[in-house]
Parts: sequence; C-alpha cells; structure tokens
Amino acid sequence: MNKMRCHICLEDIKISKFPEYHDRCIKKLFGSIRVSPHLDFDKKDFMTRIAMENSKRMSISGVQQKLSMRLDGDRLVPTDVNGTYILKPTPYEFPEASENEHASMLMGAIAGIETPPLGLVLLKDGEKAYIIRRFDKNENARVHCEDMTQLLGLNRDAGGEYKYLHSYEEVGKAILKHTNGNKGCVMDFIRRLIFNFLINNGDYHLKNISLQLVSPSREPVFDKMTPNYDALDTRIYFPDEYVFALDFLAGNSFTSEYEALGFFSRVDFLELGKRLGINDKAVDALISNFISKKEKMISVLQKSYMSDKISSKYHANLSSRFKALEVVG
Repeated sequence: MNKMRCHICLEDIKISKFPEYHDRCIKKLFGSIRVSPHLDFDKKDFMTRIAMENSKRMSISGVQQKLSMRLDGDRLVPTDVNGTYILKPTPYEFPEASENEHASMLMGAIAGIETPPLGLVLLKDGEKAYIIRRFDKNENARVHCEDMTQLLGLNRDAGGEYKYLHSYEEVGKAILKHTNGNKGCVMDFIRRLIFNFLINNGDYHLKNISLQLVSPSREPVFDKMTPNYDALDTRIYFPDEYVFALDFLAGNSFTSEYEALGFFSRVDFLELGKRLGINDKAVDALISNFISKKEKMISVLQKSYMSDKISSKYHANLSSRFKALEVVG
C-alpha cells in the first residue's frame, strides 16, 4: 500500500497542500482547497462523547454511528442541524469499514453508478473515517428523497426487520409505479443490484434503495434513483451471511438455473429483468459492462487503504462473484 495515494481518489500525489490529498480532490469534496481534512477529535472522543451530543437527528444503523457535519470556515465540525456531510468512523466491531466503504463506492463510480463526492478524512489519532457529501440537500432547499420502506408504506419496527420485507422484484415494480414506468430507472436499479452482488454487500435492504424528485412540478412522480450510498463488502465480517438482504424474486421463487447450480448467476438477473419489462439484451449489456470494468475495480482494491488481510478477503469475494456472473446458464 502506497501511503502517498490520495485519500479521496486513491491516485498518486505529487505536490499538494495536504500531503494525503490532491488539491483538486479536496476542492471537489469540500468546495475549497483551504478546508482541512484533519478533524480535531479522535475515535474515542467520537464514540464516547461527540456522537452522543450531535447525533440527535441522525440514525444509528446497527452499531455504526453516523455523525452530521458542516463546514465552519475552513474546518469540518459536528452539528445536529443543517449538516451537509455524513461522517462514519469505523466501528470497533468491523475493522476497516471506512476503508472498505470508500473503496466500494469508488468501484461503483467506475461501473457507472451515480456517486456523491466522498473520501477518507483523518481523525486526531490518525485513524481514517469515511465521509460523504449529503445529496438530499442543496444550497437552497432540501431535495425530496424517499426510500423503499416509505414508498412501500412500511412501518418501522423495533427490531428493524421491516427493512428486509418484500423482494427485489417487488422493489423494481414499486420503482416502475413511482416513476411512471421509467425503464431507465429500473435499469439503474438492476445495475446497482448487480453491483451489490459483486461486492458482496449482503445488506442492500429497502432503506438503501431510494428515489429522488429532481423536478418538483412532477410530484408525486420521482425522476431517478438517488446517488449511491451505504455500499461495502459485508461478507468480510459475516462470512456465512446470505447473498442478498431481500428475496430475489417475488414469492421466494428461484430460477431453474439457480436450483441446478446452487448459486445466483447471470440467468437470475436476466429473469428479474424480464419480470420488470427489461429485455435480455439490455440486462446483458449491464453485466458485460461490469465484466469489462473488472480489472479497474480490482485496481481500486489494490490501491485502497485496506490492509493486505482485508483487501485479500475482498479480492477473493469479488472474484468469486464475477466468476458466478460469467456463468451463462
């Protein structure tokens, strides 16, 4: 691992204001090269005090705390109102989760998935923390976004199981309904499902699938999927988890190919496409695009700030899923 790679784009650095970052990447993420990516609190501070004081309006998913941040001059500071960034330090239980999510999101961008500005910032103790710019706010107003639990009319429950109800087929049909039959939006959903399959994200649940209203005059018809978020290889931490967070097809059904092979392959995504009105040629093109980007995705892992141990696990998981996707039924 080369420590002189940018903590945002992972490319080599020559001369810059901050030795760990390209000037252009700092400007893209924060709007100015004067903003410091070095935070004035450490992980212990965050876990014991800062998150508790400033996360009143932010959700805590499982054990990972998310902290709302805003710019105060040239500094990033915690806030419980008007936050424009989300900070996610690595939980003690899941080593290198920040580096994992950072690399995963960059791989999604390579594959053509809309991705917000993001990167790794440095805590006071030198530990890296993942940060992403919020896409549900702009300079003038809040951008209307709704996740699938809202669009499917599900009520929150104490155990969080509501996030895992329904199937990806039902999600696709809900996208069609709420976008007035926008096939491009469904294609984007299938693209993201293939991506999460490849990176071994077993927690691609209903709250991680959202639609965005870009043109208020079209309400209540949504225009597109939101930019990508919450993507990482979860199999590193849960080796025995199921492939998907939701049932793949409605009614907990499976293709005959899945029954024969015992694993998901290209045919399963083709079948999902058919059920959502997307022809085989279009879904095949999505799959072929991922296969064409395989080496670039692997290159991100090799450049990432994950340790060799974690990166090797990720590489093995990714390679296994690519092999499954290349099976032609």
